[in-house]
Amino acid sequence: MWEIVASVSVRLLDLVYKLIQKPRIKLRVKELQYDSEQNEPNSSIVSITPYPSCYYARIEFSNIGGKLTTIKEITLIVDGKLKLPQSKSRPKPFKLEPGGFQEEIVIFPVERGVALKEGLFEIQAIDAFETKFKGKGRFPVCCG
Repeated sequence: MWEIVASVSVRLLDLVYKLIQKPRIKLRVKELQYDSEQNEPNSSIVSITPYPSCYYARIEFSNIGGKLTTIKEITLIVDGKLKLPQSKSRPKPFKLEPGGFQEEIVIFPVERGVALKEGLFEIQAIDAFETKFKGKGRFPVCCG
């Protein structure tokens, strides 16, 4: 009899534990810089790119929590004023298992006239539970 009660209690505690677990995402910006492509009028080489003025970021995501989640949106905020969504082409939403790691290259298109080459930044990642995870620092960040 006590074995059945103990077994049910352990299963119930395990279920409650799984329900209260949350994903916790740690962001690390390995690289962030402004990139501007301009064609010179008499140049023999012409560069064609979908985003001639953009911020280029390489970001590491680690799920240090106990629940699976999906990162569905990434935003860059430059100097607390300029809020830029990720480009529509990449990255697609991606899953992060508990203990999981993912590195993503993200492009943030920006108008050339408002872009800054250096300053403060904040990266915000929003997951499937609408939780916002942040990483902050100063850019440019090169290959770090």
